[in-house]
Amino acid sequence: MNIKEFTKTLQDKNYCVEFSDRNEVCILSADGYYIARVNADYMGVFSIGINASQIEDENERTWLVDLITCFAKTPIDERSDKKYRIKHKWLSDKGLKYLCYDKLSYVYFLSEEPLVSDEVTSEFTQEHINSIKRKFNTSLEDFDIVEVK
Repeated sequence: MNIKEFTKTLQDKNYCVEFSDRNEVCILSADGYYIARVNADYMGVFSIGINASQIEDENERTWLVDLITCFAKTPIDERSDKKYRIKHKWLSDKGLKYLCYDKLSYVYFLSEEPLVSDEVTSEFTQEHINSIKRKFNTSLEDFDIVEVK
């Protein structure tokens, strides 16, 4: 299940979906109560905190847990249709070309080459790019956003 299908399915049932600074998909009830988080960088990493008073219908709770589990079990490369690299326009001659994200320390940095490993990535989904823009209050106008082929 890709992230767009996941978020649309939740929103169609009146759940709120947000993306955290740690690249987690956060699911909240319509009245703003935390329900679950699914890590967008690691398969199978999620937490659920459903309270029976938040969702009284047992079938609804079961449906929600099943949906979250299905998305969490989806391989990372199948969660997003497109990935992008964020390349700095002006610092390339100084060896600082690609924006990278350290998944363990939650730090962004620039690197001469694109990096992709279990710990670091320079490939971002559109949702992650949008969260970077919000977090750092930037339009990323000094960067070129290039689709990874």
